[in-house]
Amino acid sequence: LFCFLALFSCPETEMASASPGVTEDDDNRTNDGAVDGDASFSGGGVKASSTTNLAEAGDIPSASNGTVPSVEKQRELVKKFYQSQLQKGDSWYLVDTRWFRQWKKYVGFDGWDTDGVGDSSTCAHPGPIDQTPLYERGTTQLRSSLLDEMDYTLVPDNVWKELHAWFGLADGSEAICRRVVEFGMFTKHCKVEVYLIEFKLLKVEGSGESKPVTMGFSRSDTVNEVKEAAMKALNVPAESECRLWDRYVTSSMSLIKDEIQTVQEAGLYSGQVVCLEVKNTDGTWPQGQQEKTYSTSSSSSSGYSSNNSGYGSTSSTSNYSSSYSSASYTSPSSSSSSYFSGWGWSSKRPSKPGLCGLSNLGNTCFMNSALQCMSNTPVLTRYFLGGKHVVELNKDNPLGMKGKIAFAYASLLGEVWGGRVSTTAPRDFKYAVGQFAPQFSGFAQHDSHELLAFLMDGLHEDLNRIKKKPCVELKDSGGRPDTVVAKEAWENHLKRNDSIIVDHFQGQFKSTLVCPKCRHVSVTFDPFMFLSLPLPLAKTRQLKVLLIRLDPETKPTYYSVMVPKYGCVKDLKNKLGEMTSIAPEYLVVTDVYNHRFHKLFADNDGLSGIQERDYIYVYEVSVTRADDPDTVVLPVYHRQPRSSYYYSYSSNLTLQLFGLPILLCVPRKNTTYRSLYKALQAQLRRCMKDSVPVRKIKATSSPATLLSMAMEDDSGTEMQDFSKSDNIGDGLELMDADNASSSNGGTPMETSVLENESNTTSNNIKGDDSDKQADSPQPDNATTPAVKEDNFTIATVNSYGNTLLEELHDDGKPVKLTNRTYLALDWPEEKSCAYSEKRSDEFEEDDSCHANLTKAKKSFDLYDCLKLFTTEEQLGEDDPWFCPKCKEHQQAMKKFDLWKLPDVLVIHLKRFSYNRYWRDKLETLISFPLRGLDLTAVCIDEANQANAMYDLHAVSNHYGGLGGGHYTAYGQNEKDGAWYSFDDSSVSDARESELVSKSAYVLFYHRRKSADQAPATQAEGTAADADASLE
Repeated sequence: LFCFLALFSCPETEMASASPGVTEDDDNRTNDGAVDGDASFSGGGVKASSTTNLAEAGDIPSASNGTVPSVEKQRELVKKFYQSQLQKGDSWYLVDTRWFRQWKKYVGFDGWDTDGVGDSSTCAHPGPIDQTPLYERGTTQLRSSLLDEMDYTLVPDNVWKELHAWFGLADGSEAICRRVVEFGMFTKHCKVEVYLIEFKLLKVEGSGESKPVTMGFSRSDTVNEVKEAAMKALNVPAESECRLWDRYVTSSMSLIKDEIQTVQEAGLYSGQVVCLEVKNTDGTWPQGQQEKTYSTSSSSSSGYSSNNSGYGSTSSTSNYSSSYSSASYTSPSSSSSSYFSGWGWSSKRPSKPGLCGLSNLGNTCFMNSALQCMSNTPVLTRYFLGGKHVVELNKDNPLGMKGKIAFAYASLLGEVWGGRVSTTAPRDFKYAVGQFAPQFSGFAQHDSHELLAFLMDGLHEDLNRIKKKPCVELKDSGGRPDTVVAKEAWENHLKRNDSIIVDHFQGQFKSTLVCPKCRHVSVTFDPFMFLSLPLPLAKTRQLKVLLIRLDPETKPTYYSVMVPKYGCVKDLKNKLGEMTSIAPEYLVVTDVYNHRFHKLFADNDGLSGIQERDYIYVYEVSVTRADDPDTVVLPVYHRQPRSSYYYSYSSNLTLQLFGLPILLCVPRKNTTYRSLYKALQAQLRRCMKDSVPVRKIKATSSPATLLSMAMEDDSGTEMQDFSKSDNIGDGLELMDADNASSSNGGTPMETSVLENESNTTSNNIKGDDSDKQADSPQPDNATTPAVKEDNFTIATVNSYGNTLLEELHDDGKPVKLTNRTYLALDWPEEKSCAYSEKRSDEFEEDDSCHANLTKAKKSFDLYDCLKLFTTEEQLGEDDPWFCPKCKEHQQAMKKFDLWKLPDVLVIHLKRFSYNRYWRDKLETLISFPLRGLDLTAVCIDEANQANAMYDLHAVSNHYGGLGGGHYTAYGQNEKDGAWYSFDDSSVSDARESELVSKSAYVLFYHRRKSADQAPATQAEGTAADADASLE
């Protein structure tokens, strides 16, 4: 969890590209132009260029050049530079996170655990810097999809030099240096470029093409630097005249004219082919003097030419009109490569207007899906193709994009609806968007709805008819009629916003807030451009947990707890506390796997991380927090000699885990071996045989009495009385067992996970031995077997229980116990004399485990989402409202209503859900009508109810999960009324039965021109077609 939070708390320190794993050493290129080492490049550092001088490995002093300072001095020197700000052009280094954490622990860098700092006997020395976990196996190339703070840590140049001088590099490791680059055109921000951009360089001359050479470049490198590097790598003489071509798809290229612009500004993406054209000796170019390009990138940097089609000129409009009557539609499923000769620019296959695919430029399917939906919105497409945007362009709007977004979109529509090509690459549009929205400048996957929101807002501001926006005072309703307040709010909105987007895409909400304290009612009317609807899903789930009480005489009991589906562990503890009358502060929630603690949950951990297959055990303890000053909570494992049939690679691995682990509360100080043994023996009463002399404790005893009785010494005098503290903390915050390590003395042995390889039982606590005769009844005159005074020995181990740290002995001295201490009870082979497998496996079930659960509704339609959207709800604790009357933040009751409906209604289904504890994609099928969406019942303004019938004309789909996936679109062609599927460059016919699916994400509806048409039946185009499609 901590790694996960750290990843999102430092977004400025990582940058991932569409082609990860690309690195290059500092001394990259030899004199003959070849790349040093690998044919592509090694993972040593950033690319050297004519304008870049980064620290090379040879310039960094080695560990042998000086003495290593004390841990205090190391800590001081590193802290001095560790929090340095990112500056453009600076060098930062990647360090393996595991090594860096070990170094921080060794020097006490974080300050919260300084026990044994600098002492190799208590804390392992980090050793040389080992970078091999960051590499692909057997290479020095970075692994793909490395995560900041989880796999690597970024340190500034000064810190790296110090660490390298003190510890040196391990065998097979290299310095991984990366440059800080600047992103954004108007909003500048810096990132460390972890992954370089990889280009496939190809030489083109009169004799033909060469074999491609793969090289890596920084996004801040200029096109001229790429050309110079390509000339060296492809063995082209320095005096030769060359130019670069961007082959962004297989059959299309464009000349890169501006060599001063950077790689990022040129719109080049990782993995693509860059062609180096060499001028012939007779002064001609192999491809001729005339530039034959499919789409030149020069327009992105030098401005928009007035003679380009699609910008609203008369020629653009006439081409659009004539193409409908003359162009013939060719099936998009056929191969397009045959329509391109040579480089692919001399011949374009014609297509039916509007049925033009968009090339994927590298994870740009989200953009293509959004653009196809917008393209198939007739009212907006007619506006741009008619050239009206040129008249209404507002280049001086400080909130706009200088008209570039509108021009780029108009140019793209001209190509899509011109009927001249079947596929086009929206590179100019993507570049224009990246100038003003840096989050879209790279080639990472994004959300189609987010791009739609930016595009529509950008078009609105670029085409805003209001040249100078006045200041408008926002007023509350003040008890006035809704019609008056709504009209006033809309008029005020139009004083600042007036465009084609406002005319057709914007509606109006009524928002009502009621203060729960003073009952003050606040009514406001706000504009909206998207209708984001929640999905009506179950908000709770049943979670089966096993409760282990502090009373050892009570058997573990299973409970079925109803918890919020997207709640946190604290919700589980509160609910279980209600069912058991145990204060939630005294409960610890754990995940037990293979007889050890796989995870100890904190109160703010999300329940969504708990799967149905997990074994969740809840322990009752006697303290409210892990850092209690008097008491320490110790995880305890059971171990036994490994059976002879287990094969072990190490003689140290002779013990295996078994049974149910326990949590033991003991005094933090002055706890001897003997008192610790007695406390453990008392807690083990539930799994010990009756023949073993263990002091019985009443089941009704309080937790304080249980602990104090267990800790009595031989004279019967209680060591200490532990009672539950009245000072309730924020919850028990135990360390994750996977990340914890012991702070006891002793150097850890070589670790290897010791997991029980035999099949576990349904409750996951059974061991490998069977009781057989252990619990069989014995005659009264039977002789009780001789039992040793100690049934087990005690040792400290690591969090997995597989590595011995220290064997504890009964020497009368206090045992050193910390929050990181894990204990192991090592039982002898004849443990059956004392330990009862049968009793340890016994449990009870609460009545809640047998309660009948009501099955949730499995299918929903769009009206269910609308109903949920307009349902009154209370604001959460983290989102209070400030009441202007009682002057306090309140969890007010909130309600939304639809007041004014737009001509084009864009409905966003909130499939991607995020909250504090959970993030996931919802795959629920939402049925929606293709024709006749009737919003009369949800529109509360009577003036708008007369014409509230809508028909569908486009759908944006998302396939896959939260971490990735693919976007497509369905669109209805305005001219023939048929539906088509748009999947990047592919366009094909679509059936209406395919439209309603679990992948539908954004729906585009338009208002019917005539309100007296009968609405479609509920089944038409909805559930029936969806079921047939799914089958």
